Amino acid sequence: MRKILAISLLSLTLTACATHHAGAISPADESYLQQGRRYFQEGSYKHSMQILLPLACDGIPEAQYAVGYMYYYGYGVAQDTDVGYFWIKRSAGQHYQPAIKAIDYIKSNAASKKKEQEQPKPRRKRNYAHYSAEDKLSLAMTGSSFYGYNLEKIKSDLNLAFSQPIA
Repeated sequence: MRKILAISLLSLTLTACATHHAGAISPADESYLQQGRRYFQEGSYKHSMQILLPLACDGIPEAQYAVGYMYYYGYGVAQDTDVGYFWIKRSAGQHYQPAIKAIDYIKSNAASKKKEQEQPKPRRKRNYAHYSAEDKLSLAMTGSSFYGYNLEKIKSDLNLAFSQPIA
């Protein structure tokens, strides 16, 4: 009778271990997670990081996402987008929905930035109106280019400037 009871108890224990969810966390860890969340909401990012980083290392997806977010945007730590992406990606790997959305957002931003960098930027026309005639001549003599100015125009501006009486 004792053997049957022991075998039944052992099989129930093994069944309980097999059905333990990877996403389930202990009450103590849940308490730390709540405390880290409170610190973050209060703007005490360093305290939040101190509490959440060990939880992230233990594989808790919400803590991984929070740590990644703080690194990515530089809350309470030096900004490091690579480390932030690492933690957010780990969280997304555990199917944490905010992290999955963040990864999609980061990827779409990176694609748009890359596309933006590939397009040549239009040259901005400089306004040389505030330069004196002497400055324009000096820049023209050194080979600097002016938009809409040539050496003859600068010389005529210079002659005009010197021919006008000083008031």
